[in-house]
Amino acid sequence: MDFSILHETTYDYADGVRESYSVVYLQPRTEPRQICSRYELETNPPSRVFRYNDRFGNEVQHFTIIPKHSELTIVSRSHVMTLDAEPPQAPVAALRSALADDPAVEAFYEFTHESPSIVFGPRMRSLLTEIEMPGEAIGEWYVRAGEFVNANFAYDTNATTVFTEVDAAVAGRALSRRKCSR
Repeated sequence: MDFSILHETTYDYADGVRESYSVVYLQPRTEPRQICSRYELETNPPSRVFRYNDRFGNEVQHFTIIPKHSELTIVSRSHVMTLDAEPPQAPVAALRSALADDPAVEAFYEFTHESPSIVFGPRMRSLLTEIEMPGEAIGEWYVRAGEFVNANFAYDTNATTVFTEVDAAVAGRALSRRKCSR
């Protein structure tokens, strides 16, 4: 199928602004079953548009408008062709060994390792041993982890903030052992 896509966003600034900075993710991706054959981006007031690919492979555009303006309009036009969908395939089990050998695993480093804001302390490490990995299948571990959290943690909107350390959140589960409602 062929699609012509028009996207328009208009910002209306009551008092006007002296400068604006914008980043847009409007360009459709080209993938095995989808082809973006044309993409245009216009701004009014006009600006020079710069492009880069983010770490997930999306093409990103960004621009700056310096002269004072009271309105900004961003218009993107795309032409996308899609191919007929293949019949669904049975999913392949995600195994721990396959994940460890996957060359793309490095791209997800920040989601799987500590950071200055997220530290895996002794309580978190102990919690991981309580959950017990059922085997090689990662999906089974996620199910087990979800059931464990539901059975052992209370939902309390006042228990943590964005500044609460992981170990403090893990320790806080002992304050209430009621089940989370589903």
